[in-house]
Amino acid sequence: MSYRLGWIDESIVKRVEDFLKQAKLPTASTETMTVDMFKFVMATEEFKKLKDLKVVSDDIGITKMLESDIESNQKKISAWKNLKHQTLTQGGDNISNGFNTPVVPNSFVSPSSLI
Repeated sequence: MSYRLGWIDESIVKRVEDFLKQAKLPTASTETMTVDMFKFVMATEEFKKLKDLKVVSDDIGITKMLESDIESNQKKISAWKNLKHQTLTQGGDNISNGFNTPVVPNSFVSPSSLI
């Protein structure tokens, strides 16, 4: 069919026919197989390839999203570890409230002392 449509020359047809005969494969379609049927089968195969590419593309997209989430979580964990380390190295048992002012434990302030 490609030869009849002018897409390939006769030397390619000869090489392919020789290869198919050597592999003991058919070199002609059945009488019931029309050009339109052949085109439909080829289009179906092409659609399957495109569908497979889409699946691969979707898998790559999901993988990239997961990698991004992992990287983000690793950054959060690293920041949390750094903050914990800074808190422990700055004042031992002292607790920081983030405003450079001391945190007064609840045991030192009672509601009755405020009245």
